Amino acid sequence: MTTDRPPATPHLRGDEPLPHGTTQAPAAGAPWYAGELYGAAWAGPADAVRLASVRTALRAARGPEGRRVLLGFLEVCEDSEIRVRSLRQALAAQLLTAGDLAGLALRHHDRRVRRLAARVLPELPGAGPLPDRLASADDPAVRGEAVARFRAAGRTDALAAHLADPSPWVRGLARAGLREAGDDPHARLRTLCADPAAVTPPAVSGLAEERDPADVPLLRTLTGHADGGVRARALDGLRLLGALTDAELPPYADDPDPRVGAIVLRTLRDDPEALRGLLGHRHARVRARALSLLHRHGAVGWDEALTHFADPAPEAARAARRVLSSLAHGHTTERLVALAAPGGTPALRALAMDLLGHRYDDRALLHALRLLDDPQPGVRAAARRQARRLRRWSDASPTGLYGEEIRALYAAHPEFAPRRCSACEGPGTPGCLA
Repeated sequence: MTTDRPPATPHLRGDEPLPHGTTQAPAAGAPWYAGELYGAAWAGPADAVRLASVRTALRAARGPEGRRVLLGFLEVCEDSEIRVRSLRQALAAQLLTAGDLAGLALRHHDRRVRRLAARVLPELPGAGPLPDRLASADDPAVRGEAVARFRAAGRTDALAAHLADPSPWVRGLARAGLREAGDDPHARLRTLCADPAAVTPPAVSGLAEERDPADVPLLRTLTGHADGGVRARALDGLRLLGALTDAELPPYADDPDPRVGAIVLRTLRDDPEALRGLLGHRHARVRARALSLLHRHGAVGWDEALTHFADPAPEAARAARRVLSSLAHGHTTERLVALAAPGGTPALRALAMDLLGHRYDDRALLHALRLLDDPQPGVRAAARRQARRLRRWSDASPTGLYGEEIRALYAAHPEFAPRRCSACEGPGTPGCLA
């Protein structure tokens, strides 16, 4: 199939290299050629060549079709630096419209592209009300650009709407803008937080950020709000204002919303005694987090962690397992073997077998071989992993105290016996040079 294309005529500057993979360029106004150039920019061997391809493409295609091809390239290009520099070149060439930039600022997957588009959008001719659309962007930096414009224009109502923005930085910009305009953001926040139907979690945070001790009674009231997010932010606000002692915090961990318990644990993370008091908490998430924080302080031992390994809640049992795994290096192979022996709980036996998997000695190997056919699936799987791991280390004809039994078990389970090396007539260990 043939395609009619305009005659190819060189139009590059004498000092500008041709894009990678091209030898000549057609006159401007050829979208198909711009697409080829953007393809070269996407796969070029070096940044200089790729950017040269973009510059040429910007001259090769203008108008709606040229914009479409460029926007497609900005979407698929995998290099953030090339994307941003290409966008700067397009802006210098005045190729993109205000609507194009608004779309990039609101929806592009690269935050550097979003933020560059948001910065330059209000300066483009014909932008009109488009910068207002940035106020609803997901990216807080893009919303911040909109708030900065509201601040410069003295638009108090638009600024007031951002006093309850999810981003602390944007909230701070809105408060500063209102103060510059002679307004009182603190009074607005108090009014908003005093209305149970209108208050939101970010509004509570905004009120606490004012750092006014007179707000403590209102924040205490909000700890009983129906919205768990509001309760959590109110509790965090009281902590920020120094209005809560460590002794007052544990009862708040009973809150059904995990965000409230997270505030309690974050506040008590440096108080081992208070954390220890939460190990018996009714919420498994609180028990699990308290155990992990105590372990970080080195304030929980093997035996104590073992008691929590039997916790009926999987979340707490997993936390205990992590603690036990990190403490296993301080225990002998014999103790781990005893824990993995038949008669114990399946979960603890499987854990002990997993921990034995990092012990390279005859006792650990023998125990793994003995449990290859254990009736408990978890123990059996852990024993088989251990045997496979150790067969590169062990000898097919071991000697010593356990040699005879190990040889007998290898004979019964040849699939787990060490592989022999034909070059040196020995086990294929990592140290073998063959």
